[in-house]
This record gives sequence, C-alpha cells and structure tokens, in this order.
Amino acid sequence: MNIIENEHLNTLLRDAVYERALELYHNNKYAEVVVAIDTIMPELLSVPLLTIAAFCADQCEQYDEAQKYWRDAIEMQPEYIDAYNNLGILLKKLKRFDEAEDVYQRAILLSENDPKLYNNLANLCVETGNFEKADHAYAKAISIDPEYAEAYHNLGKLYKRMHRYTEAEHAYKEALKLTPENISIQANLGFLLLELGRYDEGWPLYETRYDPRINPSFPVYEFPFAQWRGEPLIGKTILLVSEQGFGDDIQFIRFAALLKERGARITLMCKQSLQRLFSTLSDIDRLIDMTETPQKHDFWSFLLSVPLYLGTTLETIPARLPYLKIQPEWSKEKLILPVGGFKVGLVWKGSAEHGNDSNRSLPTFNILEPLWSVPQVTFVSLQKGELSPQEAKQPIIERDIEDFADTAVLISQLDLVICVDTSVAHLCGALGKACWVLLPFIGCDWRWMLEKDTSPWYPEVMRLFRQSVPNGWEDMIAKVVTELSNEVVKHGT
Repeated sequence: MNIIENEHLNTLLRDAVYERALELYHNNKYAEVVVAIDTIMPELLSVPLLTIAAFCADQCEQYDEAQKYWRDAIEMQPEYIDAYNNLGILLKKLKRFDEAEDVYQRAILLSENDPKLYNNLANLCVETGNFEKADHAYAKAISIDPEYAEAYHNLGKLYKRMHRYTEAEHAYKEALKLTPENISIQANLGFLLLELGRYDEGWPLYETRYDPRINPSFPVYEFPFAQWRGEPLIGKTILLVSEQGFGDDIQFIRFAALLKERGARITLMCKQSLQRLFSTLSDIDRLIDMTETPQKHDFWSFLLSVPLYLGTTLETIPARLPYLKIQPEWSKEKLILPVGGFKVGLVWKGSAEHGNDSNRSLPTFNILEPLWSVPQVTFVSLQKGELSPQEAKQPIIERDIEDFADTAVLISQLDLVICVDTSVAHLCGALGKACWVLLPFIGCDWRWMLEKDTSPWYPEVMRLFRQSVPNGWEDMIAKVVTELSNEVVKHGT
C-alpha cells in the first residue's frame, strides 16, 4: 500500500471514529467516549475527536483527562481558540487560577479581537478578587462587540459587588436592551431595584424568582384554582404558599393582615417548624402542612408575591411591631434562662445551602471572642443543633431548640440578639425584640437595602452593622463590642 492510500485509509478511519464518538456524545454516553479515547491509535486522533473527548470527560468529572484533551487539541492545532477558552474555564473551575490566566493571555495573543476571551478572563479576575482588572476586561469585550449582552450582564454583577449601583443598573439595562427576554438579567436588575428601595419597579421583576430557568429546584404548584393577581378578595378564599427560607416566611407573613382587611379567608400552607409560631396569627383562618393537598380556594399566591399586587412601596410597608407573639404554654423548663444580668442571644452561621453563606456566616466562631470581654453579659446560643466542641468551650449558654416557637421563647427572655443574616433576625423583628444584624460586604440581601443602619421592615428594634470591606468581620465585631458595652451601661446592669 502506498503512502497516499495509507493516508486515505487513515482519513476514513479517523472520520468513522469521530462519527461514532459524536453519536455516543449525543446519546449522553460520555463515559464510553472517555474509555475509548485512550485506546485509539495516535494517528487516528483529530481536533474534533479530542474536543468531544474533553467535553465527555468534563461531564464525567474526570477533569485531569479533560484538560489533557484540551491541551492535546491545542498542540495539534495551536490557533484553536475555543480550546484555550474551554481549558481556561476548566482550570478556573478547578481553582487553578494562575494557569487559567496564562491560558487566556496566550489565547489573546493569538486572537486579540475575540470578545469571549476578555469576558472569560474578566470572570476569572472576579473569582480571584481582582475587580479592577475584571472591569477593564469586560469593557474591552464590550468595545470589541457592543452587542455582547453577556458581558454587560457580567459587568452589572461586578459593579453590584463593588457597590457601584448606578453603573450596575446601567449595565443591566444595556444587557436587557440586547436580550429583553433574558430571565437572569431581569432577576438581577430586580434584586438591585429592590435593594435601592424602588419597589414599584423591583417587585414585578422579583416574580422571576420562581421561573424554572432561574431556579429549577423551586417547587411547582398546579392548583386547580387561579393564581392571585390582585383581584378583589371580599368573601373570597386564598391559599398563601410558604416559599424559600424561614426568614422569608417570617418577614412576609405580615401581609396576611392586609389580605384579611380586604375581606379574604386565608389558608397558610407553611413549613412544619413554623406552624406553632404562626398558629398565634389571628388573620390566618387555617394552617396546613407543605405536604398536604389543599382544599379548593378561589385563589392562591406565593407569600412573597403579595406585596407586588398590593402595590407596596417603601413608605407603605406594614411595619407595626410586634406581629408575632409567644404563648405561655410554650415556656418549657428546658428553655428557661437564668434570671438577672444583661442577656444577649447569638447566631453566627446560617444554612450552608444558602448561596451566599460563605460571605454571610462567620468563617470561624473565634471571631466572636472579643464579645466575651464585655462585663456582666450572659451569652445565649440561638443556633439550632448542638454546639461543636470548640464552640461549647466558650462562655455561652446552650438550650435544646426544636422549632421556631422554642426560639421565640428564648428570644423573649433576652435583652438583645446579635446575629448574622438569618431567619432569627426576622423572628426578632417580628417579636419586637432588639436585634443587631451583621451584614456582609459581598452579596448583602436586597431586603437590608443600601448603607442604612436601620430597617424600614423592623423600625426602632433593628440595627444593621455592615462590613466596610469584604470579609471585614474583625473591624465590625470591634464596633459591636464598643456598642454593646455602651448598651450594658445604659441599662444599668
């Protein structure tokens, strides 16, 4: 067989191998491709085949193999820009940031007018905290492609993170001009507008929260009656559906009173651990569990959709406190705290499943140690679950908490609660108990608004302490120690 015939045969075999790999890929048989690729003779490998192999290895979480295939593809075709891009994305996912940046810089030398390279480089810089460099890279991507909606969106998220709110709003709106149906951009603009207190603009966009494209894990309800859109409620029944976190339910259950004023009979479908607490609400006619099939109603509504259809603004937030109360029979012996002294409840971490938990929860319990220096204060844990051995060694009282009614009983015996952004903050506010909330610089929730040290949702009882820099817990706690010392003196303890 001569050289030409041999090359022709190799080409046919190479094409056949590629077609088979492509078929397996489209049938989601990723592992078969990864297994087979290493058995293929080197002369039958091709850039398209290595590309499929890299995607399959990534799907199988075989990241070492995936990056090897991308590097082999680049070696075979040094100007294969998509390979550089995908290798950079993979290395970023593996937190090998220096290698990822090197890959992007090499690609930019080959293709200096590819906006995707600058966008992905900027994403990497955001991950490593180099916001200024990210800003320049996003701007470069947009200058190359002024209709690059993704870069505008990413730039908006960056400006939001940098607290450059006017610029963030502009970037989001530019992205929406280019892709008006993009649900993610709508959602992020909505969060920003709510944080700015522009509720009339923000509430409609907040309805994106339960769109499956934004939150595929959000429960889907198909009740055989209409979702409420603000229709008259005189003589009507409405099912309110609990959603998201416990704090959301506690904050927004206040709106039941406004629906009752409109003549509705209200059923609340809520989480089991909130049912005792909410059983004291006179505006709720019936409580049912989240797993229960409800009877027919005239309407149903997500709890956090109610303020949209009531036209709630910053000025009309129903903020009469307290709107929750405890019952005497809840005060079990195990929940009674020592009499006397200035008692402070503490919450230092929220659910690890929360998207911003790495920023909102204290990284270590030791950060609270300066508080122990304040004399004549008894500290009480409001964390649900047992303290860790390290936490249990600290001067802090622990009680066995079963549900939010138990937590409310403990809170009622305290002079003050100091907590990170968790449901306990909302419970304190709803009970009319003094509460200091420790807020992160990055990812601060929209409901705490911007720069304020008080909350319109919980007037007179809530004080907000904000990080001045990312992860600036130590400076914040130092301020809290000073303020707590003053509070103890003020109360004459």
